[in-house]
Amino acid sequence: GGRWASGEGLRLDRRSRLLYDRHGVYLNGEAFRAAGRDGALLRRLADRGTLSAAEAARFGDAARAIVAEWVAAGWLHGVPDDARRR
Repeated sequence: GGRWASGEGLRLDRRSRLLYDRHGVYLNGEAFRAAGRDGALLRRLADRGTLSAAEAARFGDAARAIVAEWVAAGWLHGVPDDARRR
C-alpha cells in the first residue's frame, strides 16, 4: 500500500472501480455512506479519477480516514498536484 501525505491530491488506481448512488460510494465492493461535501468530493473522484490537493484537503475527518485506508490498500494513490494526470 501507499501513504497519502498532506498537500497531495488523489488518483484512482487503474484497477479500482469507484461507483456511487444516492446512498453512498462503493470502492471495489466496500461501501461508505457519504453526503454533503464529502459525498460531492468522492463523486467527483469517481467521475474524474483524480482530485487536486486543494479538493482532497476539504474532506472531513471520517472521509479522510477511509480515504487513507483506501490509499494504504493501493486502491487510491496520493500524488503531487503536478502528477495527477500521469
